[in-house]
Amino acid sequence: MWRRALLVALLAAVFVKLAVVDLAAWSFVPERMLCAGPYSATAALMRLLDFGAVAALLAYAFVFLRGLGRAAADQAPDGGRAEDARLAAVMGYAGLLLVFVYATLEMNTFLNAYVPGLRAGGVSVLWSLFALGFVLAGILRAVRALRFLGLGLFAVTAGKVFLADLAHLAPVYRIVAFIALGVLLLAGSFVYLRFRVRFQTEETETEEGVKP
Repeated sequence: MWRRALLVALLAAVFVKLAVVDLAAWSFVPERMLCAGPYSATAALMRLLDFGAVAALLAYAFVFLRGLGRAAADQAPDGGRAEDARLAAVMGYAGLLLVFVYATLEMNTFLNAYVPGLRAGGVSVLWSLFALGFVLAGILRAVRALRFLGLGLFAVTAGKVFLADLAHLAPVYRIVAFIALGVLLLAGSFVYLRFRVRFQTEETETEEGVKP
């Protein structure tokens, strides 16, 4: 379908521009995941608009392709358009990844300019917020991949804290970061245990529904 091909081509062009042109203009430092130089509100706003526009385009692609897949499945239940559903999932997760990368970049840049001692811990707290959001969204929308993504991000964040952050955080910031991270981990555990019966029931019903 020409609209699908046009959408994918547009997204590829926008991604190339963002990665090659825009990040270079902001003095992006890949190994530190931040933009060097003085922090500017104007540059921060431009980054928000730039990344936000791409994320919005990915969200539109997700909704558009998912709609195509559902329409095709209604017309031909035995076949449908599995490729549209798969491509929609790719667009959705790409959008989440883009928002995650942008938030990490902006948090790193902001803290590096104003509170450099809290930079490592602040990023860990941010990642924990994302992990909690993924777990909650995965449970409420019955998306197993999102649930596992959130749990995996919690594990990565915990590893980052113990293997990297402890060596870079000042004592006072270490306390703040550990308290915030601990609260978020407890919240994630509570959410997971609170809704465990719900998603286990949904998965059981799904498995029974696909049995021959």
